[in-house]
Amino acid sequence: MSRAHRRSPAAASLLVVGTILISACGARVAPYVAANGNAQVAPGGGQPAPIDTTGTGTGPTAPSTSATGTASTPGVTEPTTGTSTGPTTASGGGPTSLDKLSVGNFDFNPQAEAAYCTGTAGNKSSAPGVTPTSVTIGNVSGLTGTVAGEFNPAVNAVTAAVSAVNHYGGICGRKLVLKIQDDQQSSSTHTSQIEYLIPKVLAFVGSTSDGDNGGVTQMTAAKVPDIGRAANAVRSQTSNYWSADGGSFIIRGHRAFLPDITSRNLKAAGLLPKSVAILAYSIPVASDVGKQYGQLLQRAGVHICYANYAVPAAPGATMGSIVASMKSKGCDSVFTVMDNVGNADMLRDMQSQGFKPTLKFTTQGVYGQDQISSAGESAAQGFVVFMPSIPITEPNPTMSLFLSELSRYEPGTDTSEFGIESWSDAQMFIYALLKAGRNPTRATLTSALAGIRNWTTGGMFGPYTPNTHGTTGCYDLVVVKGNQWVPLYPKSGVSCTKNFVDVGPA
Repeated sequence: MSRAHRRSPAAASLLVVGTILISACGARVAPYVAANGNAQVAPGGGQPAPIDTTGTGTGPTAPSTSATGTASTPGVTEPTTGTSTGPTTASGGGPTSLDKLSVGNFDFNPQAEAAYCTGTAGNKSSAPGVTPTSVTIGNVSGLTGTVAGEFNPAVNAVTAAVSAVNHYGGICGRKLVLKIQDDQQSSSTHTSQIEYLIPKVLAFVGSTSDGDNGGVTQMTAAKVPDIGRAANAVRSQTSNYWSADGGSFIIRGHRAFLPDITSRNLKAAGLLPKSVAILAYSIPVASDVGKQYGQLLQRAGVHICYANYAVPAAPGATMGSIVASMKSKGCDSVFTVMDNVGNADMLRDMQSQGFKPTLKFTTQGVYGQDQISSAGESAAQGFVVFMPSIPITEPNPTMSLFLSELSRYEPGTDTSEFGIESWSDAQMFIYALLKAGRNPTRATLTSALAGIRNWTTGGMFGPYTPNTHGTTGCYDLVVVKGNQWVPLYPKSGVSCTKNFVDVGPA
């Protein structure tokens, strides 16, 4: 059976880049769950026609249960001490003027966002993508390709955020217009589509693809803000790149550095293994992540008992022999950089061969219900994911707002960590757009983004300052229990570290 047939439309979980994608260096591979059933993706070949999402919204008024004022941020735990900084409160409630708007008092509710700046009086055509009545933004993502469907949740999330604020009148009376391009997970196609959109957009928001090393030179030259989760370091290290939780890793002197939070969290949870098998797809960003995390685990004292950085992207029957190899080596854990299809094949073969490692874990990309359903509930038990955001099941007003918007404006779609991250990036764009003033330009938008400090998206992530152009040091562990993902460590919020480990050449 082909890979396309084996993956359900809402299933493609991420090709995963673990922390790496989660960080942003060349390492993020893959995508998540959920396909946008309403998106009209341009066919391959030639210049695809963009999808215009004006997001007028047709549903009833947003439910009053959404976050409308105060949002409680879960405590941030340092795993080495087990202490928490305590809950942080971000008060919404409405500053009287945009100059008083801050990260601390920003209200993520779309009705409040639209109310910060209303009417069109004084609006001018101040920059590319800006007219008196609209602001156009671009999104170039890998909707089709090797792991088709994996990145769709990210696009769905940005679409929902745009539609929600447009339902209440937009920003400063301008509707947000989202132009979506499918790069087919090709860096050369990504480049051509970036070039096509640069004259038409104020900024790029939420672009998610393992081909995002394309178009970077062009965006930098045009000084167009690029706000999203980078898979490749060539993108995340540029001056015009911004993200709510950073790129894959930090580069210092041509060396890559990862936060040691994952090994710290595993140790704190009593799960740091003695030996680990590492499996990664042959896709460059995936194999890079596997090798880098291998270095990270070795620095924590874990022995690599088996490594395969060339797993075919459609593993199928090949996983049986790989599982047999891990079993014969006596590995007591396995770390994967694969999508939900590859993980599902592995988990089922492990079950059939009676191979029961103490720990089975992977990167953030596969966080979503599809990973459980594709593997089967029985085989998926105990599978662990590390990721930078809190899980969707954790009580948090802003997370509830995200899920509400997704349900209302992109009904029938699932989400994943990619979706959580991209919605957060869209919210950061809206905040910066407001701070850029009634007639925004790329320069004023860039200045607003550079002024952001300790962004958490209402407690969905640990604090991150985008102008560091680094990566977050905050993660948590979640595990499959029954038919859902539940917190493993910490029990709520995320754990943070300031310690970064050299994991090899960048």
